[in-house]
This record gives sequence, C-alpha cells and structure tokens, in this order.
Amino acid sequence: MTVEAIVFSEDHIGFIQKCGEKAYPAEACGLITGTLLAGRRLVVHQVREAKNILATERQDRFEVDPATRIQMEKECRRSGFRIVAHFHSHPDQPAIPSKTDLLRAYEPNLIWVIAGVGGGVTSEIKAHRLKKDGDAFVEIELIVCTARPDDQLS
Repeated sequence: MTVEAIVFSEDHIGFIQKCGEKAYPAEACGLITGTLLAGRRLVVHQVREAKNILATERQDRFEVDPATRIQMEKECRRSGFRIVAHFHSHPDQPAIPSKTDLLRAYEPNLIWVIAGVGGGVTSEIKAHRLKKDGDAFVEIELIVCTARPDDQLS
C-alpha cells in the first residue's frame, strides 16, 4: 500500500522544529513511530530525537544513533506501533531530499520528514516517500492536527 499522507500533532511538529534549530548548523535527526490507517495515512504516535553520530564529521550528513533505534524497536514490540518514518534537518537548504538522501535511502518503506532550517530558524517541514523503483522521492501530504492524532487509534 502506498502512503499518501502522514498525520502529526502540533506538538510533534514543534518538537521537530526545535530539534532542527537546536542542532543548527549541523543536521538533527530522529525516529517516528505510528500506525497505518485505512486511507493510506500514517498516524504518528511518537517523535524521538536521536544523536546524529555523523555530526562531528560533517554538518551536512546524518545517521541515527543505533542505540536509539534499538530502544525504539523494543518499545514498538510492547506498544504495537512501529517505526514509520525518520526526520532530519537540512541546514540552510530546502526541506526536499538531497542526492545524498536518495543514495542513503536504505529502508524504502520509511517516510522521510525533512525540516528546512535557514539561519537557525525552521522555515518549512515536508514529508516524502521513496518511489517504488527507488530512483526518486515523492512528496506526500503532511497533516498537522490540533489534537493528538493517535487519539483516533483508541
């Protein structure tokens, strides 16, 4: 099934924004858990910041700390949610996947949420999925709810 949208709360989006601004001029990164609902929408449950283990080498690259990934996988087994996306920031670049992002898209089912952070201030946040053939990204709808979107799951 092809994901067409990802649904966040205002708090989730605010958290991603703050992570990007705090890490600037390096890239921030983290993982996102949720569930897929009918209608091809991912509903976000949790957004967690991760240490960018490449930040000391290059400010224009990211790699999620494996310890964060392992911890979230354990939590997902207990909660029934799953890792559905990751986020990272693009310092002084737009919120669109770069050529490097395409080359490093190792998990084709994850959604890529990117925050464009210019001069230390987040200007935009967009979501993308990898095309089936893996040769490009496609932007998907990013929906922000005033209430927690995972309240719909109860």
